[in-house]
Amino acid sequence: MRHRPYYYIMRSFLLSLLIACTLATPVTAAAQNDVDPRVRAVACHALGTFGNSSVLPVLLTLSQSDADAFVRDQATIAMLRL
Repeated sequence: MRHRPYYYIMRSFLLSLLIACTLATPVTAAAQNDVDPRVRAVACHALGTFGNSSVLPVLLTLSQSDADAFVRDQATIAMLRL
């Protein structure tokens, strides 16, 4: 049976969604709890690329109250990507 192109697009989309949902929890924890601001900033960036809107409250908190300005900026940018 020959698959249509949309089959491959949907398969890729669903796989990406599964990965995003699976990785959101540990990356969210890193964004909130890591002592290194560089790790928190990279975690914010990753959360913005996942497209999982369930992390929006975490990003909002980080964008308003993180001690590091770069982390706050990355959290704001990540929210814009969602």
